[in-house]
Amino acid sequence: MKLLTIFGTGLAFASGVISTPIAANVAAQHYGNSLPTAISIDNAAQSANEHALNEIGVDGAAKRTRSSRDNWAGGVLGVDLKAVTGTFVVPSIAMPPGVAPEPQQGMSVWVGTHGDECPGRTILQTGLSLDMADGRARYGAWFEWYPQYFHRFDNISFSVGDSVTMTVNVTSKTGGIATIKNNSKGTLVSHIFANEATDLCPTNADWIVEKYSQAYADISGHVSFQKIPIVNMGTVTFTNASATTADGKEQTSLISCRMAINFLPVPSRTLLSASPTSGKGGHEQ
Repeated sequence: MKLLTIFGTGLAFASGVISTPIAANVAAQHYGNSLPTAISIDNAAQSANEHALNEIGVDGAAKRTRSSRDNWAGGVLGVDLKAVTGTFVVPSIAMPPGVAPEPQQGMSVWVGTHGDECPGRTILQTGLSLDMADGRARYGAWFEWYPQYFHRFDNISFSVGDSVTMTVNVTSKTGGIATIKNNSKGTLVSHIFANEATDLCPTNADWIVEKYSQAYADISGHVSFQKIPIVNMGTVTFTNASATTADGKEQTSLISCRMAINFLPVPSRTLLSASPTSGKGGHEQ
């Protein structure tokens, strides 16, 4: 869940951009205790501004309740965690065919950990924004202790084709480390969280592609939400995805366990649904 601060003409400064998980009423599929080492997410066939994203839930030791969200897609593993990592290649992004340019369009690619049963739904996460602004592509790294606002990393840049590894480490209920490494350029940035206001319950590992919404607050304090249209990003694949449990075991699975996002026509919009291309049981190392 990515929170931004927005400024607008005629508005007081916005209270944030929040990814609002509206129920999609589409049951997530259950694949057993299987962690996708490679997750493929594809939106090349995009043709409309309205979309729904399924979250694929992978039940693990924590017996996580399966769920669906209209703005997340990817893999989720339920275990007691101390680290989550994943690598992807920065894709070329463009305006979707037949869609008029907007002031901003984009997606976020991130890894993180959270717990659905934890008060406040705290998420420790880090990732990249893939944005189009006035027709130009922008790639930026960020970190966040949700529900606090996200912050951008400085001193790191990205180009199409760069291999990027994203990692979060849990150090305590109120602390952790977010790290992003550009493997192609040999650069690395990190941020240490400490004494955060909300407790983290790291029982789910997440490898996610997300769309987000801008939340604007006017002078009277009224908050309204504006969806950010999705960019055409082709296919994003997470590789070397792993989650280290609290007892030090690394959860992985076979490379053949993958997921793909496909556009399916539904009345009045295009539905972004997730399904695995294949799946096999995981193992511990």
